[in-house]
Amino acid sequence: MLNMQEFGNRVQLIREDVLLMTQAQLAEKLGITQVLLSRLERGIGGNINTVFDIVNYLYSQDIAGMYIFSDHFSIDMVSEKSNNPVAVGSQIEELIKAMQKTINNDMDKLLMKLSLQNPKNS
Repeated sequence: MLNMQEFGNRVQLIREDVLLMTQAQLAEKLGITQVLLSRLERGIGGNINTVFDIVNYLYSQDIAGMYIFSDHFSIDMVSEKSNNPVAVGSQIEELIKAMQKTINNDMDKLLMKLSLQNPKNS
């Protein structure tokens, strides 16, 4: 059974990794204080109305409530199922950055090998 601490952890992960929002931003969307959202994410605050408000907001962002309550919850599952273009764009951007880093590292290795094979005569 999902307890409030685990629910809060899941809300925080979705807020950070899928919605890409700060606590203050999400609290404003929910019409609650940032302090209340912080307490809810730590599993020490909130009430059933706040839980419903969160689930309704996630639904408005194309994130089904069943993902947050699932026994097999994973942030990857939520991200993959989300139609949030910001989250998808962010995932693509991170992938491109990782590919660029790999390409740059490979290019540096290649240039070093070439310089060792063809030393310049001074």
